[in-house]
Amino acid sequence: QVEVALAAAGKPKDTRVDAGIARELAYRSAVRAVLEGKIGRLGKGYSIVLKVVDADTARVLLTRSGTAKDEDALIPALGEMAKQLRKGLGENQQALKATRAMTLVRTPSFEALRLYDQGIQAMRTRSANREALAFYRAALAIDPDFASAWRAMAFPYANLGCPDSQLVCIEKALRRPDRLTQGQRLGLERMRAVAEGNIASVVAA
Repeated sequence: QVEVALAAAGKPKDTRVDAGIARELAYRSAVRAVLEGKIGRLGKGYSIVLKVVDADTARVLLTRSGTAKDEDALIPALGEMAKQLRKGLGENQQALKATRAMTLVRTPSFEALRLYDQGIQAMRTRSANREALAFYRAALAIDPDFASAWRAMAFPYANLGCPDSQLVCIEKALRRPDRLTQGQRLGLERMRAVAEGNIASVVAA
């Protein structure tokens, strides 16, 4: 799953996943939170700090700290702290309530992805076609090959009664097949066939 998220972000699969990268990958995958940790020497033993961080806001949701008297005690101590964190998260489920649907989109730009997500939210929550178009255009200004943004733009154009613009967006997305899943590509082919009134191609897609 990490490698899939790294590929969607345009990063090499052997990228070292630090706290910042972890939050970006979590956001891209609609994962609500990440676990960050720090282990330091404390005489002959170790000090441990673990925290659960909201992927969207970087807000710390829970923190646990502990110690291990030596190397042999380190893994058991981490296990006990993880158990405490799971218990704490179970008591605070509202903090981890999902706010975004998981949709695999491929863009190396995190900022373009955030703008795309704002467009999706504008459509889902308010049916705000023109507002969504502005977000998608801003995302495409950063990443012109962002096929999912071209694909998303087709929907508000269809709602606004602009079939020519809808078809342009579909074509632009289909010209970037490496940035689409097979399902997304077939869905676009179906949408294009509907707009063209080609029933046989609709059924085939």
